[in-house]
Amino acid sequence: MPWFVAQIFSLDGNLIASNVNIRIDFSQRGPLQAWDGNFTLPATSQFNPTSSSPILEIQLSDGRVGDISIESCMQSQATGNWNIKFESRGELK
Repeated sequence: MPWFVAQIFSLDGNLIASNVNIRIDFSQRGPLQAWDGNFTLPATSQFNPTSSSPILEIQLSDGRVGDISIESCMQSQATGNWNIKFESRGELK
């Protein structure tokens, strides 16, 4: 899974976190490219899993943008960081 640097936004355009290291796995599902992966957000970010939408937007440092659906979100007891696994919602453009 390659690493990328991304910004994470809520669907209403509010910045949740910047310079996030994100891992993305690309695969082909018929004619469509699928992608999923994971990233970690610090507990101090604007992310709150109980009040945030499970749909977020990512913008990679290379300019590509796509929506993701959070599949799981666990908080590390050691660091307090949020470990997030996601699935794509459409193309990464």
